[in-house]
Amino acid sequence: MQKRGRSNGKPVAWRRGSVLWQEAKKVRLYGDSSQFPLMEVDFKEFDLEPAAPWFVQVGSDLELPVMGSILLYLNQRFPLVIEAVKELGPDRPELAVIRSLLYADVGRVLADTAVTHDEITDDWPEESLGAVLSALLAGRFNQPPHELRILRDNDPAEWAALLEARFGLLREPLR
Repeated sequence: MQKRGRSNGKPVAWRRGSVLWQEAKKVRLYGDSSQFPLMEVDFKEFDLEPAAPWFVQVGSDLELPVMGSILLYLNQRFPLVIEAVKELGPDRPELAVIRSLLYADVGRVLADTAVTHDEITDDWPEESLGAVLSALLAGRFNQPPHELRILRDNDPAEWAALLEARFGLLREPLR
């Protein structure tokens, strides 16, 4: 029997509440609502095109945190768009269509932004805009970013079709 307080080099619990092992782990908690930063505004008051249903603003500094670099503006003049973002139930197919269009358009803007940066394949801080945009390209496309940039610049129609396919335009179950 080993005496209290002595050890053979291995952790031994000899007192209640002794800590034998400690490991820190980062856990992100998510609720039922979207984590995507958005804001409902009157586009005319914000100097945005009043006839546009939404606008995606993306920062240019790839090292900044993504949550402060991207903002989706929803135009208050389009109540059906705002309802589509808030009401996720399957009983309204028209809202599912709007969500599909919105999702594909946000993906398009983010992919376009990513391929404009020559340094997008660099190593970026965790949860930075650069890391998220780089992961988006790697997860959705088989081609390297420089090839995607060439496609976008030389054949905009094919680039648009590729984006529609990769972001599932109108593929969400509508009923």
